[in-house]
Parts: sequence; structure tokens; C-alpha cells
Amino acid sequence: MYRGFLFRYFFLVLLFILTFFTFVVITPVYGATVFWVGGASGTWETDANWSTGVVPSTADDVTIDNSTVTLSGGQTANFTTLNIGSGSTTNLILIGNIGTGMDINIANNAILTAEEQPFMVSEKLII
Repeated sequence: MYRGFLFRYFFLVLLFILTFFTFVVITPVYGATVFWVGGASGTWETDANWSTGVVPSTADDVTIDNSTVTLSGGQTANFTTLNIGSGSTTNLILIGNIGTGMDINIANNAILTAEEQPFMVSEKLII
């Protein structure tokens, strides 16, 4: 009788672990399309400056228009795609680093300034 209890207990624990890994750990993360809503100027690392209410992550597609955005020193910008300036003049000033970033698209009226150090784009830089 005690042996049957241990077997059922072991089975339930194993079932829980498999379910956890299937739905929580292995589930892919899809990013959001995130827009700058911080007004004419502000800092990248301020949550309230983004349409989602949080700083963009590695899975997000980011769009900045009609603003001057500064990534402060010691900070890291993460995104999948960064679109800068499809409207009037847009400035992105990088004092911090790009952590992850695949594509950067710079439109006609946009300026990207890397003040401290060079950055690397792992996929495409379209100007």
C-alpha cells in the first residue's frame, strides 16, 4: 500500500515537472511593437517613455519618431528591430551600449550618434 502511494506521488511530481517545462520554459517569447511616447526628448531607460510602459526588451520591435532620445552611460538598449525617424527629425544618442539588436533602420530625417564607443548590428543596418 505504501509502495502504491510512493508510485502515485512520484508520477504526479514527474507530470508537474514535464508540464512546467512544456508550457513555461519551452514556450517561445514573442516581442511587442514598442513606440516612443516620451515626448520631444527623454531617456531610453525610463519605463514611462514607452508605449508598453516598460523599456524595450530583446524581443521587441522599437520605433522612435519626432524625438531626441538618449541612452545614458552605463545603460543598455535591447531590441530586435530599431526604426528611427519616419516623421520629422529624430535623434538617437547612444552614450550607453546596444546589448542585443538585429536590425536598425534609419529614415531620411534621423540621426544616430554613438558617443562613447562603436556598436555592432548583427543583421542589417539600413539607411
